[in-house]
Parts: sequence; C-alpha cells; structure tokens
Amino acid sequence: MLIETASAGKMNLFQMIRRFNFFLKSKLWRDFPRPLMYYKQAVETATRDGLCVLHAGGGRNKHNLFQGRRITRINVDLDYDTLVQDKTAALRTLANLEKLPVAANCVDLILCEMVFEHVAAPEKMIGEFYRCLKPNGRIFFITPNFMCYPYLVSRLMPYWFHKLYGVAVGRKAEDIFPTHYRLNTIPAIQQYFSRAGFDKIFLKQLDTSSDYLALLPGIYLLAVLYSRLISGVEALSFLRQFHVGCFRKP
Repeated sequence: MLIETASAGKMNLFQMIRRFNFFLKSKLWRDFPRPLMYYKQAVETATRDGLCVLHAGGGRNKHNLFQGRRITRINVDLDYDTLVQDKTAALRTLANLEKLPVAANCVDLILCEMVFEHVAAPEKMIGEFYRCLKPNGRIFFITPNFMCYPYLVSRLMPYWFHKLYGVAVGRKAEDIFPTHYRLNTIPAIQQYFSRAGFDKIFLKQLDTSSDYLALLPGIYLLAVLYSRLISGVEALSFLRQFHVGCFRKP
C-alpha cells in the first residue's frame, strides 16, 4: 500500500511538471504546430455522409473522429482490448492490416493514426490498402518521423523502457506497442506508396518533439527553441516529429 501511494504521488508530480511546461510553451510560442489537429481537419474536410471508411489500426478510436457524421466506419485492429472499446464503429474486426478481411474496391477512405511505425511488412499493408480502396479513394495518415531525435533514441531502448516512460507521462499501457519504423521516413513513404500505384496529394512534416522532454523543465525550454527552429526552416523539415499525409488511388 505504501509503495502504491508513493508511485501515485510521483505520477501526480510528473503530470504537474508536464502541465506547467506546456503552459510555458503556450506563452512563449502561441502558434506552435498541432499535428493531430492538422490531421483531423484534413480528414474531416474530405469526409461526407454516406462514405465507407476503413479505420486501419483504429483501436478505441481515441481521437473521436466523425462525431455526428453518417458514415459506415470499419475498425480493423490486432489489439482486442482496445478494439472492444470502440462503441461507434459499424463493424469491428480483429485482423492483421497485411491481410484485410475487406472486399476489393469497396472503401472510400482509409484512416491510419500512429500505425505505420508498428508495421513489419509495409509493402503488404499498402498493397492491401490499394486493393480495398475504390478508384479515387484516399488514405490519410499521421505517423512519427524516424529522423526526429526521440525516435532515433527510442530504437536504442528496450521495450520495457517504452512502457515505463509511457506510463510515467500518462499514456495507457495498452496503447504502447513494439515498433519497427520501416515506413517512417520521407523516402520510404513516397517509395512504398508510389510502388503500390498511389498518387501523392500531400506529405507534410510537423513538429512537437519538445513534448518528449516535458518532464525536464530546463531542458524542455531548450527543446522548444529547437522545435521552433526546425518548424520555421523548411530545409530542416526532415527533422520534424510527424508525417501527415494523403495519397490517392487513381
């Protein structure tokens, strides 16, 4: 009981430090990028009622996409515990993205949030996306950029460290999975999608990498300055934290 109480106290302290650092960033950098918001707005703009949407690796749909929209959303995921928490999908299917249980040419839109980094065989997954999409169908995704320093460092860390750090900063343990980073650089994304037959609509890099250091007050401010630098210089875009993209099946 004493150990549990102490751990809870540390967790509360961690959260307080993060919130304070985020507050400082909002004051020092009012227009800092919001990659997830950019992704969600792009998806919502492309959505209309009546579409069939494949949510690839959608889990519990924690970002609450498509609230109030009349669409048919199919959630395909490998993790049972998170999949059963999605109460808004028309269909939830436990399956591998490299072999989708979906008919060819039947999906209008595919969504992929923080999934590419976990895929061992990107060519198989993207080939399945192409097969399932209708002509002119699109895939929207947001995924980490392997060239960003947190992910370069993470490749050197054991899986147990990822789980420990994730819990410390408030992530649920069930949301932390092993990573491969085989589809997480600009050349890799463009190459795999081009080989499968997709046309690029956009591929943009956005950065909030300083948030990985939010438990370290002094270092965090230096990281914010670094993030501002690479966000303001387009030649350094390859160092930004996230890829947000859209590709179309001709």
